[in-house]
Amino acid sequence: MLKRILATSAALGAALAGTLSLAPAASAQESGYACRSDNTPNHSWANWGGANIDACIARNGSQIIAGIGVNNAFPSDPCAQLVDADTGRWLYDFGCVDKRTGSWVPAFSGNHYFNYPSIDLAKTGRQVVVQVGFWADFGSGTQYYMNVQSPRIIF
Repeated sequence: MLKRILATSAALGAALAGTLSLAPAASAQESGYACRSDNTPNHSWANWGGANIDACIARNGSQIIAGIGVNNAFPSDPCAQLVDADTGRWLYDFGCVDKRTGSWVPAFSGNHYFNYPSIDLAKTGRQVVVQVGFWADFGSGTQYYMNVQSPRIIF
C-alpha cells in the first residue's frame, strides 16, 4: 500500500511539474488577446540586441486594443499602429507609449505589457493587425525599427 501511495505521489508530482514548465511565459497575462508570442516556440518575443517586443490585439466592440509588450532593455518608447493586413495601410495610430510612466501589466518572463484602446472605429470587415516598433537614430537618421505584428483578426 505504501509503495502504491509513493508511486501515485511521484506520478502526480511529475505531471504537475510538467504542466508548470509548459505554461506560456509572456502572453498568458494578455487574457483575451491574440499575441505574436502565442505562435512562436516557447512563446518567445521578437528580440533585437536584448530588446524584447511583442504585439497583441483584442477587439472590444468598435475599439481595437493594442497590447504592446516590451522589456526593460527596450531602447525607446514603443509605438503601435492598426494596419490593414492586406494593403499595409495604417487605419489608426496608437502613438508611442512612455514606458517610464505607462501602466504595466506584469508578465511571468520579466517583460511587461501596455494595453491601449483605440477610439471607436468603423469596422472594415477586413483582416487587421497591430504592429509595434520604435523610432530611433542609430547613426543613419531616424528610422522605424522592428515592426512586429500581432496575429490577424477580422474587424
